[in-house]
Amino acid sequence: MIAADEHRFPAGLPNVFVFAIFNALSFQIVLGGPMVLYAKSLGASATVLGIIAGMMPLLVIFQIPAAKHVSRVGYKKFVFAGWGTRVGFIFAIALIPLGGGFLDAATQLVLVLAALFAFNLSRGISSAAWLPWIQSRVPAAVRGRYLARDAACGNLASCLSFIIASLALGTNPRPWQFAALFAWSGLMGYARHSMPQIGRLPNGLWYGMGFGGHGVAPTTLAGEVLASAISGQAPIPQGFAGYGLAPTHGLAGRAAAQASYWWLQWRDALRARA
Repeated sequence: MIAADEHRFPAGLPNVFVFAIFNALSFQIVLGGPMVLYAKSLGASATVLGIIAGMMPLLVIFQIPAAKHVSRVGYKKFVFAGWGTRVGFIFAIALIPLGGGFLDAATQLVLVLAALFAFNLSRGISSAAWLPWIQSRVPAAVRGRYLARDAACGNLASCLSFIIASLALGTNPRPWQFAALFAWSGLMGYARHSMPQIGRLPNGLWYGMGFGGHGVAPTTLAGEVLASAISGQAPIPQGFAGYGLAPTHGLAGRAAAQASYWWLQWRDALRARA
């Protein structure tokens, strides 16, 4: 029995594969074909396009000096700080195409390169803690299977990112389409009370959302709670009832919510550094 358990994935690990798909979708859109198309629409030369394509693997080298700080800060804080910071740069990139009315193409291109550098730098530094964190959570007997499945999820997300980008941009994309696509890749779900929302709608639809970018552990809890409730083994704990769904108040409410999301993302990044 013990030997069989050693060859199983730990409880909750499948959620990491879901995260891997959404993570790969995000950076493939920001760093892949859509970004190259946007840079070309600004008149980027072949040299600039090469810099954009090579920036991610080049800045990963900053894992080396960052590695000595990982054990002191902690794997989780290190990863969350870097990935929380990079989300801010994603939204900065998304705002640049909207400035076409008062920014010329050359200025937009410089701003894109600066934001991409910051995005890749924060991503490269924080990735120093990702594999050590996974190593501490995944038994040695299943690490090879985990890495193979993780790579498959990343490749699947890459294919999906091309499909999403082609549908979103079409044949003659406008600046706002690039902005919407870049912003979508940085989306996170925050509840105003900073608690996950778990429950069931009157029409019978079960939901678990609002994890605020910290979904690796809370989604495991949500999955177990929902599975127990759906199967009839146990009801959803009453404590979650106080954190239910609330009215969005239309377009104004969504705009206010988006502003609060950006603030919460930056606050999470600052807390992780503390």
